[in-house]
Amino acid sequence: MNEPGDTGRDAGTCVLRASGLRKEYGKAAGLVRAFDGVSLDVDAGQATALDARHQLAVARSLGATPQQVSAGLSAAQLLAAVPGTIVGIPAGIGLFYAASQAGTVTIPPALWLLTAVLETLLVLAGLTTIPARIAARRPVAEILQSETA
Repeated sequence: MNEPGDTGRDAGTCVLRASGLRKEYGKAAGLVRAFDGVSLDVDAGQATALDARHQLAVARSLGATPQQVSAGLSAAQLLAAVPGTIVGIPAGIGLFYAASQAGTVTIPPALWLLTAVLETLLVLAGLTTIPARIAARRPVAEILQSETA
């Protein structure tokens, strides 16, 4: 059996690893676990900035600054994440209700749900911006010459 965070994959291809993530809201009877022991591995080739190197270089060659490129890439990721979080929270509560053996579910206060949405979007923006900034600082000519059309 694998240890928590051990996916059994070659560690040499992993560019980002987070394991044992936990987030709880409330206390005692009102405790809600948003996630408990979640692990995430991003392999080489799955990172957004790596996939978009050629497009980032073309945008830079047309006059976009590294800040504009990374902001655009973050915005593109957030466009899909906003509806996902808005639909995901009620769907998660409904799924928890359906799986609950007690038949009753304590729904967290709206402020906690809003905080969870905003935290998710903030983390996503950060995880997109950092590699995008790094990729956007590479010389444009080097990227365009190394990429195949």
